[in-house]
Amino acid sequence: VEGWYNAAIVATKDIAGKIDGVIYYATDVTDLVRGRKRLEELAAAVSAERDELQQIMNELPEGVVVMRRNLTTTRNKTADDLLGRPFSGDFESARTDSAPRRPDGRPYEVADFPVMRALLRGENVHGEEMEIHNVARGEDLSVLVSAAPVRRDGEIVAAVSVFQDITQLRAFERQRSEFFSMASHEIRTPVTAIQLQLDLIQRQLSKGDATQVRELVAKAKHRTKALTALINDLLDMTRIDAGRFGLELQDLDLVELAKRAASDYPTDPEHPILVVASTGELPVHADNRRVVEILENLISNAVKYSPRGGTVTVEIGRSGDHAIVRVRDEGIGIPEDERARIFDRFFRTTVAKPYGGVGLGLYISKEIAQRLGGELTLESSGPSGSVFRLSLPLVRAEVGAPAASGVNAGELGDR
Repeated sequence: VEGWYNAAIVATKDIAGKIDGVIYYATDVTDLVRGRKRLEELAAAVSAERDELQQIMNELPEGVVVMRRNLTTTRNKTADDLLGRPFSGDFESARTDSAPRRPDGRPYEVADFPVMRALLRGENVHGEEMEIHNVARGEDLSVLVSAAPVRRDGEIVAAVSVFQDITQLRAFERQRSEFFSMASHEIRTPVTAIQLQLDLIQRQLSKGDATQVRELVAKAKHRTKALTALINDLLDMTRIDAGRFGLELQDLDLVELAKRAASDYPTDPEHPILVVASTGELPVHADNRRVVEILENLISNAVKYSPRGGTVTVEIGRSGDHAIVRVRDEGIGIPEDERARIFDRFFRTTVAKPYGGVGLGLYISKEIAQRLGGELTLESSGPSGSVFRLSLPLVRAEVGAPAASGVNAGELGDR
């Protein structure tokens, strides 16, 4: 039978000191060797399972911390990322660095940490909101923390704590709250103005003043149009969220659409609109109403944020296989640290807030452009104004055709 032995050979000597024989003996250590090999196999299996579990934990979007009675921890990568550094069990250091606090600003004591309440008191903590400072990112985060004790034979041997980053959710809720506040103001203002103008119309009708009535009706119609545009933006936002934002595609001339959008804008001698076209026709396959909506929004913003006498320029041309419309203003510009968010839903720049609006126009316009296979971007912005660029793919018959020459053709290429 195959086995393992510890063997030894000892020489024997006679009275004269000469070797006269040997003694051989062996100890059967088969069970010991087999047991050791089995332990090594089990240790390797446990190590592999531990590595697999750690890998699975690292793939979780939530942070997970397992804390044992001796305060040693097992964590996943998300937990370290959320906390800003690996948590070693040193609560005082973590409390100093992360400055955990409740939503009302009250700081946490070590014994009040959810994981400690689970470990020391056997408490189950469900969805407790906590504010922490992420040292690595240098920013404050909102996290939702849950914790539960782990028992063995009735004794608590560890606690598991799960962290979920809800910073973006809280930011969205703040934006939504600000949006409803702004929307109620934006709706109330034109409604109040319309009511006042209707009262004035009623009075002027009794006096027979037709000229004054016509002026008041024009103002009321303008207010009604602004209110309708706001309501349409709200409806478009809900359609986008619900995936029901439909388009009616047809062959169109972007040059004609851009010129029409500019000419349809109410004439204002204090804000002249200049249209510069470097080509006669730019056929695109798009939604007539939605493209005009984008252009009207860009022109309206350009006029709104430009000073008196500031010219709004609508440049129309092509770049490669795309039709391009640039709307250039001489307005207040966009702060550099806010440009990346200019197309976010509900976002309003700090310099734009005094001008009114709810922060949906650019968001919806960009959504439309992307659904048409194009793009809407902020090309440049500074103290002398901003340039927004709408790009839509040309129909295939026009792709590869040479760009038409013109005074501003060079300006309309990619920059």
